[in-house]
Amino acid sequence: MKSIYNSADNEYRLVVLDEQYQDATLSFAPAALREEHLAEGHGVEPFVMKFGYEHLTVEEVLRKVLPADMAEIPSSFEQAGHIAHMNLRDEALPYKHIIGQVIVDKNPAIRTVVNKIGQIETEFRTFPLEVLAGDNDMVVTLKESNAMFTFNFAEVYWNSRLQMEHSRVIGMIKDSVSRFHQLHAQNGKVWVVADLMGGVGPFAVPLAQAALQTHTLQALHAAPSSTADAATAASAASSKPAVAKKGPLQPGMSIHANDLNPASFKYLVINQKSNKVEKSLVPYNLDGRVFLRDLVGRQGIWPDEAIMNLPQNATDFLDVFIGVGHLYDAHHRERGTGLTAEHKKLRIHVYAFSTHLEDAVGDIVRRSAGVLQCSPEEITAATTNAAGEPLESGCLGHVVRDVAPKKVMVCLSFYLPPSVQFAAVGDEKLSGSKRTADQL
Repeated sequence: MKSIYNSADNEYRLVVLDEQYQDATLSFAPAALREEHLAEGHGVEPFVMKFGYEHLTVEEVLRKVLPADMAEIPSSFEQAGHIAHMNLRDEALPYKHIIGQVIVDKNPAIRTVVNKIGQIETEFRTFPLEVLAGDNDMVVTLKESNAMFTFNFAEVYWNSRLQMEHSRVIGMIKDSVSRFHQLHAQNGKVWVVADLMGGVGPFAVPLAQAALQTHTLQALHAAPSSTADAATAASAASSKPAVAKKGPLQPGMSIHANDLNPASFKYLVINQKSNKVEKSLVPYNLDGRVFLRDLVGRQGIWPDEAIMNLPQNATDFLDVFIGVGHLYDAHHRERGTGLTAEHKKLRIHVYAFSTHLEDAVGDIVRRSAGVLQCSPEEITAATTNAAGEPLESGCLGHVVRDVAPKKVMVCLSFYLPPSVQFAAVGDEKLSGSKRTADQL
C-alpha cells in the first residue's frame, strides 16, 4: 500500500498515518517537525482509503487469517525458479494450504509452493515434499552465475541460498587460473577441475563457461585428445551411462563433474548442452571415489582443483586422495610418458557441517587431517600455490552459513600435503584401489 498521495486539488502531498495518530496538534511528531507543520497550517485530517485483498502484503494477509497467538508468521521462503520452498513449523501446518495460496497470489513469479516434510536422508541429498498450492510442476529453469539451469526440484539437491558461495569458489578458481597463466604464459597448461559431488552443475557449468573464454592453445599433457576419449575410458568403469560424449577438450581449462544421483547426471548433461559447454565439461555418473580414481588412474589426468560439496559426509571421501600421486605415476609409467606427480599441486575445496561454533574451521581441519592420516599442521602449513608463489598458509577456512542454531556449514580450501599425496597405502586399501583401476 502507498503511504503518500496527492490532495484532491493536487496542491499538497498527503502522508497517510496509522489510525492511532489522530491528534490534530501533532503531539506524536518530533518537535521541529511539529512546529514547522503547525506554522504552515498543516495538521491531521481524516483520509478515507478503499482497499482489499490485492492491496495487502503476504504478512498482512496472514496476520489477519492466522491465529493471533502464532509465534511467527510464516511468510518467508526459498525460491528456485517458479517454486517457493517453505519449511513450515508444526503450529502452521493446519493452515498450510491457506499459506501456500497467499504466497502464490502475492508473488507473480511463483507458480508452485512446496513444503519440506522430512529431513535429507537419502544418499542423493533429496527430501520429501508436498505441494501446498499452485501447479504440481517440479521442473524449474533458473539463472545463476550467468548460466541457465534446468532440473527437477524434487529429484536433485539445489539450494538457492548457496549462490554467493558458488560464486566465491568459482572466483577463487578463475583467479588461480589467471594468475598461473600470467606468470607462466608459455606453459600451455590446461587447468583441470574435478567436481566429485557436482549435482546439476552449479560449480561446473559456470567454470566450463569460463574455460570457453580462455585462449591458451596447447592441449592437456598426456590427456585424452577429446571428451569422447575420456567418455570411453570412464564408461568402462560402470554399466551406467557414465559420461556424455561431445567434441574436443577446450584448451585452458577442463571441467570434470560427477554425481552419483542419476537424476542429477541427467540434468547436468541437459545443462551442459543448453549452456553450450560440451567442449569444456565432461559429466560422469559414478561414486565419488571411483570417479577420482578413474580420472587419475585410468585417464591419467591430474586435477588442479577438487570440489567436494557434500557437507553431510564429504570429509569421509578425503581418503581417496591418500597415495593419489602413486596412482597417477603408475598410469604414466605403464605408458612411458615420463610424466609424474612429483611437482604437481592439488587444492581441495571440501564442505562440512560443524557444531563447534567457537572454532568451526579448526574442527574441519582436524577432521580432515584425521581422514587423510596427517597432522593438522600439514594442512595449514606454509606452502606455494600452483603458480609457485609462496603462501603463509595453504589453508583457507570459510564459514558459509548457519544451518541451525548451533550448526554451521564450512568450506575448507587447502593444498593436499605431499605426505598424503605420496603416502604408502596399506595393502588392503591399495589392492582395493588397484582393483578399481583394473575394472575401469
